[in-house]
Amino acid sequence: MTEKPTWSLKPSDAKIYLQNLLENIPDVLYFKDRESRFKLLNDTCIKKHGFEDMSEAIGKSDADVFTEEHAVQAYKDEQDIIETGKLVTGIEEKETWPDGSVTWVSTTKMPLKDQDGSVIGTFGISRDITAKKEAELLAAAYANEIKRLKDAMEEDVRMAGELQKAFFPTSYPVFPPGVSAEESRLDMAHFNQSSGIVGGDLCSIKRISKHEAGILLCDVMGHGVRAALGTAIIRSLVEELSPIETDPGEFMTHMNSRICPIFRQSEDMMFITAIYVIIDTISGKIRFASAGHPMPLLHSNLVNPTGIPSNAPKNPALALIEDFQYETVERSLDPGDLMLLYTDGTYETCNAENEQYGVAQMKQILSANSDRPVSEILDCILADMKNFSGATDFEDDVCMVGLKWMG
Repeated sequence: MTEKPTWSLKPSDAKIYLQNLLENIPDVLYFKDRESRFKLLNDTCIKKHGFEDMSEAIGKSDADVFTEEHAVQAYKDEQDIIETGKLVTGIEEKETWPDGSVTWVSTTKMPLKDQDGSVIGTFGISRDITAKKEAELLAAAYANEIKRLKDAMEEDVRMAGELQKAFFPTSYPVFPPGVSAEESRLDMAHFNQSSGIVGGDLCSIKRISKHEAGILLCDVMGHGVRAALGTAIIRSLVEELSPIETDPGEFMTHMNSRICPIFRQSEDMMFITAIYVIIDTISGKIRFASAGHPMPLLHSNLVNPTGIPSNAPKNPALALIEDFQYETVERSLDPGDLMLLYTDGTYETCNAENEQYGVAQMKQILSANSDRPVSEILDCILADMKNFSGATDFEDDVCMVGLKWMG
């Protein structure tokens, strides 16, 4: 069996190779004794540490170059290597300098051994990664700031969602005043579900006299915060106008004149569909005006009921034509008649085949459950919508207001 030849390096060759390494390698290269004092450095290390030449560096330590914080940690690391004989590879070190500056290096440190294998010190090589590390730290700071802003925005939107809930009715007026809800001439209920934390649908149900109720339902174009701000504007105008404007057409006309200048300050087009209904609970007479909103559904148990007039004016949405005059439509309800107001997110709910739920299906459920209380009728419509779509949440805001005149 042929013996494997041993490899040897002549001392003269070793000196040449080491000299070339020390003079040309761009990374920091150094050799230290057991007390972590410099024994040999390459030109890059000499220059980085601020020494004039090799003779000035020999015998110095990190304590002569760096801050105490870094020098103490480096000394501890090197003493661990001397004690254990284990090397450390590719660790990231933060170097702090007396002038307050900071640099970063990727360092490999190893035990330095003599010919007998005894550890006589350490040696290492460090590559400057300051630019890379600063970029990473900056990216991390940006990520943290973005997260902070995102969390703050989400908290603000969540609070806005809680505040927006206060815009919707928590109870309904009874007629005549003082009677129980079961004795009231008007049975009312509403449902609202936003597609997000905040939404663009709004309903208001208010007593405007001892025997009249005013019901507003509106849908602000779009979704989210932008649309929700629109509902806040509408809410404030309802509080202002409903006590003084008893004609639905004039109510819409005045609301439109207030909204147009506000919405036109935005570069993006924005409009609101709305319907305002006033019902006289003594006579059953209803008056309403629509601003581009879907017409309400009416259901009567009479053989020949009177529906919404076929020539009911199709007025434009609010905030489109500033000086538009909205018209009022009138008709009379019979005892037990039902009226359903709704936003387009209701009938535009889609199933997996992208088919819309549709107004006809709403009307069918309305008719099939007309003998129930209004709140149960809305529950039936919602259950049918969810069964149709196969989802518990809706892609658009959904809002409905139902009322039944008891006579």
